[in-house]
Amino acid sequence: MTTSPVVTKKSPTSAANGLAESEAVTVSATHQRAISRSSRLTVRDYMSTGVQPIASNSTMADAHLLIRSRHVRHLPVVDGTKIVGVVSLHDLHFAESRGLSPATPIADVKDLAELVSADAPLDVVARDMAARKHAVVVVMERGCMIGIFTTVDALRALADLAAPEAK
Repeated sequence: MTTSPVVTKKSPTSAANGLAESEAVTVSATHQRAISRSSRLTVRDYMSTGVQPIASNSTMADAHLLIRSRHVRHLPVVDGTKIVGVVSLHDLHFAESRGLSPATPIADVKDLAELVSADAPLDVVARDMAARKHAVVVVMERGCMIGIFTTVDALRALADLAAPEAK
């Protein structure tokens, strides 16, 4: 593996950790290419499309049926044409573990939806999702939902970025 020159970074906690004032970090050429490529990627490059939303007045049973039939784990929740949240398979299982009925409206178990632009930088959205521990964001363009971006989509992007470049 080819490596770049040593990059030195200052560590404010280095003294507390018993480290030298600056740590030497060797950055591989592959990692540098991935960083360079990732700065050009947007959510649009990896988002899931063809997403079917569920109405907020639908029931948990309706959501289970749609999740199973579509082989997905997340559904955007809409009230008319407005995105009002996201419901996941995890949300449904958690609600059931609390004793909620399958007839419970989705509006009672949904999470708030984080909306992002399709042209948002992939690295910014992924970092934000990780920081907030969000498994999904709703991708918007000109005020309309055009897809979702999930942790699985992020892992596909990571796999592509981590793969050795074709020769």
